[in-house]
Amino acid sequence: MSFNNDNPAVHKIIEYTHELLEKKRANPDDRIASWIAKQQDAGVFSAADARWAMEIIVLGSGHTVASHLSYVFRYLAERPELQDRLATN
Repeated sequence: MSFNNDNPAVHKIIEYTHELLEKKRANPDDRIASWIAKQQDAGVFSAADARWAMEIIVLGSGHTVASHLSYVFRYLAERPELQDRLATN
């Protein structure tokens, strides 16, 4: 499974995640990409599943943060008293 999007920037990010997975396979550390590579090497994940996991972690985290921040900013925009508190403190 792969993330389907026609945006060239998204394709570059996906390419990066696949390259990172291979780099971590060659030089593992204690980060999630190395763990995913180890799971693939152990047969727990297929190659497609490992690539998909990397895509979801990278692309999903960016979307989640952006969505969350938009709610925070809207909440603040609708509450002048909180804006004043933030400005003061």
